[in-house]
Amino acid sequence: MVKSRSRTVAYKIIAISIPFLLVILLEMVFRTFRYGDDPRVFIEGRGGLVHVNRNISRFFFTDKKDARLGNPGSFKKIKSPGTYRIFVLGESSAQGYPYTPRGSFPRMLEYALERNFRDRDIEMINLSVTAINSFALLTFTREVVRMEPDIVLIYAGHNEYYGAMGVGSGHRAGYSRKIIKQVINLKKLRVSQLAINASQALQGMMNHEKPKDTGGFMHRMAGKQQIEFGSGSYYKGLEQFEKNMREIIETFQEYNIPVYFSNLVSNEKDQKPFLSVLRTYTDTAAFYNIFRSGIEAFNNGDYDSAEQAFLAANQTDSTHAMNNFMIGEVLYRTLDFERAGRYYSNARDLDALRFRAPEAINEKIAGLCKIYENVHFVDTYKGFKEHAEHGILGEDLFLDHLHPNLFGYYLIANSFMNTMLEKGAMGSVDQSISSEEIWNEMPVTAVDSVYGEWMCMVMKEQWPFYEKSDYVPDISGSYAEKLTLDIYNNRINMDMAMDSLYRYFVKVNNLPGALNVVKSVELDHPYEWKLSAEVGRISGELLHYEESLYYYKRSLAVSGQIETARKIVFTLMQLDRPEETGYYLKYLLKNQPDDKTTAMLLRRTGEVISFKKQLMEDPKNDSALFGLAAYYLYIRNLSLAREHLDKAVDIYPNDARTRKLMNEYSRLTEGVSKSN
Repeated sequence: MVKSRSRTVAYKIIAISIPFLLVILLEMVFRTFRYGDDPRVFIEGRGGLVHVNRNISRFFFTDKKDARLGNPGSFKKIKSPGTYRIFVLGESSAQGYPYTPRGSFPRMLEYALERNFRDRDIEMINLSVTAINSFALLTFTREVVRMEPDIVLIYAGHNEYYGAMGVGSGHRAGYSRKIIKQVINLKKLRVSQLAINASQALQGMMNHEKPKDTGGFMHRMAGKQQIEFGSGSYYKGLEQFEKNMREIIETFQEYNIPVYFSNLVSNEKDQKPFLSVLRTYTDTAAFYNIFRSGIEAFNNGDYDSAEQAFLAANQTDSTHAMNNFMIGEVLYRTLDFERAGRYYSNARDLDALRFRAPEAINEKIAGLCKIYENVHFVDTYKGFKEHAEHGILGEDLFLDHLHPNLFGYYLIANSFMNTMLEKGAMGSVDQSISSEEIWNEMPVTAVDSVYGEWMCMVMKEQWPFYEKSDYVPDISGSYAEKLTLDIYNNRINMDMAMDSLYRYFVKVNNLPGALNVVKSVELDHPYEWKLSAEVGRISGELLHYEESLYYYKRSLAVSGQIETARKIVFTLMQLDRPEETGYYLKYLLKNQPDDKTTAMLLRRTGEVISFKKQLMEDPKNDSALFGLAAYYLYIRNLSLAREHLDKAVDIYPNDARTRKLMNEYSRLTEGVSKSN
């Protein structure tokens, strides 16, 4: 009897286990044959590199057709000494929308850090994706930790309501954080992906009529298009954000990874509220009678009457977003900028179509930074107010409701930069470069700029903006606009456009323009040594020897090319730093032992170092003075040659060596002037 019962239990266990074993077996088979989407954030590639999975956002959308691609990114699997690996977590504003990745604040920050820390290898990995929110960032966190980050930057919070899995999103899987997290984990299984794909295919077969989508992407994202200030959904979004961010921060704290967390900015003055609502108990007829009288007075330029009417309406119901916005408009026109700013901010918070984060999100961010050690608050909002006209955030810094223009994105980068410098995130600064100087040389091309502006215009023609544009591209006068039009018409891709723009600048002999393009593309492909070498070459032609040296060294570190080492030696000679050439000259001799020119340069470098020391001790030392003048003429450093020859003329005007070297200098300068 006991055996019979044991056998029955065993059969039941086997019967229950079989489906699970089959699922596990199927999962292994699907992974082996690479069915479905790869759930890893980072995918190992060839050459010891790790690549960002650009399709990772698919796991957060109920229909992956709306999932947007992430930015491309690669970094070394094994972090080299001296490398600072920085990860960026965020949404569309951190991804750089509507610009290309070259217009994003992480890209600008990467360049700014490189300019200030020339001896560091900066790896900036931007994991931001349009239309995701804190649920996605939470999912990324564990994998980010395994990649040995030195710093994590966070700029997120605008998408807590309409981003994928958000409270009011069209791509929602319930309201419980636990359920949503389980759904995301289940979608990572290939078996689950098969079931979802089969279900969607079956629905497509049964529904022959395609659903009409007249609103566009933003319309599909906003499932619940009315979330009133102070409502249950409003507070649910705040709760979701805070709990997810706490979990993210605590994970990084566990591994002692410093986090720089920024507050958010959006267009307050030049973005009217999308949706205004009144309280349920408000006398709507009375309210709108007062409100319309205010509008009429405003349109007639009677700002005193308009202000009185709008304030009276506000006493009837203070939650109407547009009424608050109009009070801001009146106060702005009567130059009361401080009060105007408060009402513009109120209007943003009261906007029931929540594409802009309310001030409460910023309060959550500031609060979290105070609670946790090693979490540093980045006050981007303060930086924007300092640069905004009259201290009110508007169209001078934004393209639309919340995405900054290029200078706005630079302000975000600069806010992170200043905080990182203040906290000593990467040690002391090698050389102090002003933020204005970095902005003026920022490698963002005209194509990137035009592309972003056009993308924004296309978006704003749809819901909820419905702003029709009469803009006509001037392809006859702007080569950048011609290339951008070719991109839009799918005649070329962005890489082809960059190559064409570079060749155009070379053709018209615009070396600064060509340099800007190559520096921009080089940031896209930091392990392409030819790009770094090309930046070094053009910089050298423009006599920017420090920059030339930096990029030649980057190229040599990746390629080991002998010719690049020669160019480093030449550049160091132009910078009058012979003591640094020894390493590279020995490197050349090691690879080419029969190179007599290199051997001679190595000897002469030793002599030059000795001459410079002698001249420091005795400014009238004739052998040192003439020796250095001859050396500078030999390496074609005419400015330093002239400096030493002038001293020789003053001290030894009748010396035959002076006349000989002056004749050589005249010959070389005549040759330079003829070539120009």
